[in-house]
Amino acid sequence: MVNLSGKRALITGATSGIGAEILKLFVNLGSQCVASGTNEAKLLEITNSGILAKRCNIAKTGEIEELVKFTEESLGGIDILVCL
Repeated sequence: MVNLSGKRALITGATSGIGAEILKLFVNLGSQCVASGTNEAKLLEITNSGILAKRCNIAKTGEIEELVKFTEESLGGIDILVCL
């Protein structure tokens, strides 16, 4: 199994489907993650589970820039980017 300990990941589309499953996998493999999506209820659930989350509509450039800045400030950088 792959070890992602010490890796920092930004995962868009993490509130449902494949994105949510990738988030679970990365966390279980030891990665620090920031999850994003547009479903605020799911983002709250993610945050309540101890994972960083931020709302982002990837169709809006300004929101992407804010998400990247938030991730870099929170995790100290980005090693892995998953865009869904």
